[in-house]
Amino acid sequence: MTRQWSLVSLTMVFEGLGLVRMENVGVLDDIVLALATACEDYACDSRGDIGSWVRETACESIAVFFFFVHKFKTIPATYSFFYDELFIK
Repeated sequence: MTRQWSLVSLTMVFEGLGLVRMENVGVLDDIVLALATACEDYACDSRGDIGSWVRETACESIAVFFFFVHKFKTIPATYSFFYDELFIK
């Protein structure tokens, strides 16, 4: 649950600050890295694939991230390849 809530918190950060402001304070790279890392969580315990909960939350957070990219038609230059792949074609 802790990893899931940390992703929810990251989502709140970029909802509150906006993408350009996050780039200005230098946390955007860290957030993108955290989301990408969470997509690779395959932890298992007696309940089974608990990493799937984290992966699902990461996908929801990524969807919010790209919603803001699309809504504001802005993305820092380092992530322009995301924009080109998803919104120009």
